[in-house]
Parts: sequence; C-alpha cells; structure tokens
Amino acid sequence: MVPRQLPARLIPLPLHRGGLGIRSQSESGKYLEMEMSTQNEAHGDEDTRRELTERELELALEEIVECVLEYGQWPRKGRAQFDLYDYLMEERDPSYAWEMYLCAISDNTEALENRIRRERASVESILLTHLQGSDMVQDLANERASEEE
Repeated sequence: MVPRQLPARLIPLPLHRGGLGIRSQSESGKYLEMEMSTQNEAHGDEDTRRELTERELELALEEIVECVLEYGQWPRKGRAQFDLYDYLMEERDPSYAWEMYLCAISDNTEALENRIRRERASVESILLTHLQGSDMVQDLANERASEEE
C-alpha cells in the first residue's frame, strides 16, 4: 500500500492524547487542527476542528521565550527542541560574549548590570521574532487549549 501524499498545506499531527490529526494553515495564516476520531462514537464519527486564538498563541510564545531565557532551552527538561547557546552561536556576533566577559571581570558592577539588562532585552526581542509561528508555539498553544476543555 502506497501512503497518500497530503497537500502541501496539510501536516500530519500526532496528538498528545493519542490518535491522529491534521494541521492546516488557513488563508489568514492561522492554524486549524482537525482531530480524526479512531472510534465510532454513538453520536457519529465527527471530526472536531479548533482554531487557535491569537491570545493562545501569544501566551504559548511568551511561555517558551521565558523558559529559554531562564533555562537556556525549550523544554526545560529532556531533549531540547530549541537550544539558546546553539542559536546564539549561529545568529550572533561572538564579540558580544567577549564584551560581557570583560564587564564581568571589571570592578564596575553597575556597568555589568546595565549590560546584562540590555543583552537580555535584545535576546528576548530576537527570540520573540524568531519563534513566532513556530511548530513549538503551535504545539504548546494546542496543548494548553486542550487542557482548558
């Protein structure tokens, strides 16, 4: 049996509750998920569709960025789906690390504190832009939405 190819905008989705689903991106750019039932319920074999709200996606993005800034990776424990060290090594000029090092070994602790605040704000902004719309954010938003149901 040859597996069927899904259209480019449809993505097979293993659900955390078990079962199968499909994720598709609507014309507006929002993601829709369809959970495909594996059992025939007494009331029929309906599929449920749920569009994520902007707020759900925003909260998921904030949660992931906070975790990455706090622990250096997402998720906090287990195998990292996103590693801050690797990302910064690829995306940032390494001279930033040397500047931080020089601030750290100097006697001017106020300058170091100011530099840390600026760097953290800068990296947070970069992460928000980079991770927005990522699969990690979509998956976390779906997980949180299903927990609320």
